[in-house]
Amino acid sequence: MLTMDDSPKRHRTLKAGSYRGRGLAVFTSGGDSQGMNAAVRAVVRFGIYLGCKVYFIKEGYQGMVDGGDNIVEAEWSSVSGIIHKGGTVIGSARCADFREREGRLRAAKNLVSRGISNLVAIGGDGSLTGANRFREEWSSLLDELKEKGDIDAEARERFSHLNIVGMVGSIDNDFCGTDMTIGTDSALHRIVEAVDAIIPTADSHQRTFIMEVMGRHCGYLALVGGDDLYKYLHIWNFFQAFFSVTGCCDRDRGRLRLHPGVASRGGVAQEDVQEACSGKRAGTAAQHHHCGGGSH
Repeated sequence: MLTMDDSPKRHRTLKAGSYRGRGLAVFTSGGDSQGMNAAVRAVVRFGIYLGCKVYFIKEGYQGMVDGGDNIVEAEWSSVSGIIHKGGTVIGSARCADFREREGRLRAAKNLVSRGISNLVAIGGDGSLTGANRFREEWSSLLDELKEKGDIDAEARERFSHLNIVGMVGSIDNDFCGTDMTIGTDSALHRIVEAVDAIIPTADSHQRTFIMEVMGRHCGYLALVGGDDLYKYLHIWNFFQAFFSVTGCCDRDRGRLRLHPGVASRGGVAQEDVQEACSGKRAGTAAQHHHCGGGSH
């Protein structure tokens, strides 16, 4: 019987030009995050290396639905000089049309007309959920297009499968299956910079500062953003308070000069903070720093 040590190791090597002629498109959707451009660059250049015909879909799902100049072929030089930039150079937009079947039908027609049956979706939960639904409906969408005469039987057979790869672009780090989502590290860097800048003022005036950061329902940015700061830094997230707001202001009162705090957006009610800090010598001040990657 083979053990883990003596079992044969399998390595798959993708050779240059091994997928020549395949249509591949990349798009970014939802909120932007630092690192999206690096992901776009990697997709385009590796796709070209494999021999694929690579396309940009500009303005996210809206560009997919509208078609036309929003779907353009990408070249090697198209992604030069973008790796360090924030945001997304191919644009991102919310799309109400894609939520309806008619919009997804138009999107399918635009892809098939350009020979695209492979998509790379870079976005958050909503964007990837939309991509998965699009994949599930793909066969029925093509059947409907064939019935209307928008595509022929050959195209229906040739593009019968839609392959999708999802890359999680979200500063919240709230998606399972990945250690760190695209944009999280940059957002965390901005938070630590802001907290470091506030600490001297809080220390000088013995004031309580509550910093609100992004993070939605996850709380990762608040937790890790305060992890390496002073040992009496109190952190909240959406689900659980490690220290109550009142306890933050009462704990070691008169002994500590500084009471900084980091809270996930929506994790602490403003009235709770005001009530806890009212009447205390430390006073209260709030600093809102909404991190959105390197572009903010």
